[in-house]
Amino acid sequence: MEAALKLLAETSFAEVTIDAIAERPRVGKATVYRWWPNKAAVVIEAFRESFAPELPFPETGSFRDDIKTQVRQFARVLSGRAGRMLSEFIVAARTDPDVAHAFRTLWSDVRRNEAKQVLNRHKARGRCAEK
Repeated sequence: MEAALKLLAETSFAEVTIDAIAERPRVGKATVYRWWPNKAAVVIEAFRESFAPELPFPETGSFRDDIKTQVRQFARVLSGRAGRMLSEFIVAARTDPDVAHAFRTLWSDVRRNEAKQVLNRHKARGRCAEK
């Protein structure tokens, strides 16, 4: 995953290949394919593992403050290299079903589930009605 992320930082998603990902740590393509079905899966998983820690869902006790903090953190991350990478995934997903599937299952669904958990905790504590 480290090789995939470094390649993505150096070039565009379209230019990253399984061959190049395997070449960096000097493993065979079969090793990469043993763990991931395609380039999109390895690259997007590497992206998630690298950038999701920068986007924790805060729990300050205030639903409103948590939402504001999350939006600010996301905007900060989007303004850097992660924003470029995310936009490349989204563009590629429009025409490539493998990218769309990997993006949805490895990024969007994971982040949505984390957000739902936080929202449900706030709901259970009666904090979603804050003004």
